[in-house]
Amino acid sequence: MTRGWIIRAAPLALAAALLSVPAHAAFKPQTQPCKPSTTELTRAEQRNVKAACAEIEAQVQSWSDAAGGARKLGGMLADNFTWVTPTTQWDRFHRGDKADYIRRITVDQADRYATGSTYRILHTTVQDDRVAIEMLSAINLKDGTKTQNRYHLLYRFDADGKLLEARHYLDTAAKVNDDRAANTRIALAFLDAVAKGAGDAAGKLLAEDVRWIVPTSDPKPGMDRATAIQVINGIPAGFQNFSLTVFDDERLKGDALGPRTAYSNHQPSQPNAVPGVAAERDKVAIEALSRGAHKGRAYENRYQFLFTVRDGLIHEIKEYNDTRHLAEVLSGG
Repeated sequence: MTRGWIIRAAPLALAAALLSVPAHAAFKPQTQPCKPSTTELTRAEQRNVKAACAEIEAQVQSWSDAAGGARKLGGMLADNFTWVTPTTQWDRFHRGDKADYIRRITVDQADRYATGSTYRILHTTVQDDRVAIEMLSAINLKDGTKTQNRYHLLYRFDADGKLLEARHYLDTAAKVNDDRAANTRIALAFLDAVAKGAGDAAGKLLAEDVRWIVPTSDPKPGMDRATAIQVINGIPAGFQNFSLTVFDDERLKGDALGPRTAYSNHQPSQPNAVPGVAAERDKVAIEALSRGAHKGRAYENRYQFLFTVRDGLIHEIKEYNDTRHLAEVLSGG
């Protein structure tokens, strides 16, 4: 048998049928996707194919059972495991270690993925310590968003059969859209916590190095994480019937506000669609209106928040508002 650069295919059950299905068609998840040829592959190659497919099955298990998936992945990955999403665009490039991979694949996906998410393996190729798997996914997110993607996953194993490296080639544009929805949910959850004066809940969404800045002609460094939590906790005492409403400016007619999502410390949140939001990559811009009272003086302000969200945490908040009105209300002037 000639080895060289010839990559021998390990046909998968139903592969021929799967290849004939359009990428956007509905499909069911596979339960036994890997049946490598025993006549063409070495024992090590057979072992690596099974391990690669087991790794994907652990990923899928994590969609509904993060703890169980994490336990399986922990036993499959080498201690010096690394994973990469290759791209020439550095704002989309990601490199992580074993702990980072397990967290993202298990906890993060379980938090975002809803029931009914499915996948299909189309083909597997194997040579020596490398296994490449072509796969489709159709994911239902918990916010109602549906996303589909196509992957070519390249795995490399060590001599003991532990997964040493994973490279995930995928449609990064679809990934950006997925991140955009997730980042929007994080920013809205933060505003919900602010309106309720729930500093601890807001703090869980803030990175350790976060800065909350109110841009003015006299630049200031902004609040750090600890100060932000303290300020948010003080809102219920400082403002009565305080609320934040995210809205679409086109729905405003005179004094009539057409809210789409309202957050307050005196009524439940209304998690509806929010057209007053713009998001791209790690940026989320949200226009909002606050109402309340401070020591009997009415307070109503408009805001444009610009959030920077990376890896599930808020790293920067820029809060544009009517600073003069805020100062007058707080001073009683």
